[in-house]
Formats: sequence, C-alpha cells, structure tokens
Amino acid sequence: MRRSIWLTIFLLPLLTASGQLPVNGLVYTANAGQWSENILFEGEVPGGKLFLERTGFTWHFRDNSDVAKVKDGAMLLQHARIKGHAVKATFVGATTSRVRPYSNKESFYTNYFIGNNPERWKGKVPSYTSVIYEDLYPGIDMIVKSTAGNMKYDLVVQPGADVSNIRIAYKGEDGLSIDNGQLEIETSIVRLVEQTPYAYQLIDGIEQPIACAFKLKNGIVG
Repeated sequence: MRRSIWLTIFLLPLLTASGQLPVNGLVYTANAGQWSENILFEGEVPGGKLFLERTGFTWHFRDNSDVAKVKDGAMLLQHARIKGHAVKATFVGATTSRVRPYSNKESFYTNYFIGNNPERWKGKVPSYTSVIYEDLYPGIDMIVKSTAGNMKYDLVVQPGADVSNIRIAYKGEDGLSIDNGQLEIETSIVRLVEQTPYAYQLIDGIEQPIACAFKLKNGIVG
C-alpha cells in the first residue's frame, strides 16, 4: 500500500521588540475585498501581520518600541515614523489550483471600515484556524495552521509526487542560514526561525518518522 508523507514545519518569530499574541490566537481572516487582491487571508502574529498569498506568504513586522512612543504621547501621530520590515516567501514554481478554508468559521467576525470609500467597507468577515493550498505542487497540498499563536504548515505529499519540487525563495531578509537544522531568517526587527522539519508516514495509525532536513543553495531553501 502506498501512503502519503506529512512534512511539518513550525515558524517561530523571535522578537527583538516586544510583541503580544492576538486575543484570539493566530487565525486567518478571509479577504472579502477589504485588502488588495494578492492577499487571500491575513493573520496577526506577535509584532506584526502575516499575509497568505497565492504562492507564498509575506510577513510584515513593526518596531513596537515606536508604536509604544505614539501610545505614550512621546511621538505625535502626525509625525510618527514606525519602523517596519517585510519578508516574502515564495514557493518556486508553485501550481496552486485553489486556496480555501480548511476549518469551520470561528465564532466571531471582523468588520472593516477602511478609508472613505464605502465599497471597501466589509462587515462580518469570517476567520479560520487553518487554510489549505490544494495542489501547491502536483500531488502536494499545504495546510497552514497555528500553534501557540505562531504559524505552522504541513506539506502533504501524495504517493508518486516529487518532493524535490518544494523550493522556497525568500526576499527582503537581512540574512538566511541553517543552524542546528533550523532555518533562520534575519530581519531588522525579528529573527524568524523555521524549526527543524519533521516528516512522517502514518502506517497502521502510527507515525513512522522519515529523515528530512533543510537545504540552502543559492538563496533557495529546499
């Protein structure tokens, strides 16, 4: 019997500026027209935001020490300059056919009244705890979830699919390296850590681990 392989990756932002977990934990809010079309879902992560896009993710972190100055009155809002840093991860050659919620709606919703254009105002926008990218690559789905307020994603590899297709290109980072099996992505505000990947097959209901590791070559992670 041929079985699927599950590859789990957990991302942990190590903050150099203070950050708090969102009240509802990390959930993914659908784009109902309140944001630009390239954003499919948005989540709040410690110190910033995470945008799920068609073939990857973008993190945007803010320096919360600058935010605190505005809140404390030490910096006038009209003169505020809050430092930010964005990092984009793109799955090279991805062939995603559909990105959709993978869980039921959360019990709450969010209203957006952005700017002066009522067409951008959206009410009762739902959020979800997981999102699936169907056929991110042929025979490979990706399920984006969360653990302890941080992002986690599973790559589900069907029998016969080619795992060597999975390659990630990063843009906007200050540094990219592998340390003790973990992928470290440096920015001017936080260090993103993708913990050592864990791969397994389910055989008779029991997880059977499979050797797996990050490789970094010419700025591409595979």
